[in-house]
Amino acid sequence: MNFEFDKHECDAYNIVVMAQNSLEKLNRNIYDLRKEMGILRSFIIGCLGKDREGEYRPDFVRKVIKSVSEDAPLVFKDRKSFLKRIQN
Repeated sequence: MNFEFDKHECDAYNIVVMAQNSLEKLNRNIYDLRKEMGILRSFIIGCLGKDREGEYRPDFVRKVIKSVSEDAPLVFKDRKSFLKRIQN
């Protein structure tokens, strides 16, 4: 089999190959951008989740929120009784 292409067929083939290469490059760029956006999103969320004093443990936050919503059943008369209570 002998395949011969005229100039127009070669030009069309080259255009298709160039378009396919461009599409593959574009897909790689989109993939890289998505990865980068995920990293940036994670970084921003991490920065916004911190305060000046540092990060709090989630179990501590839940405990504090629960205690704030409850009535305080104890009355402290002096600092010794207060310190004794918070150490337990």
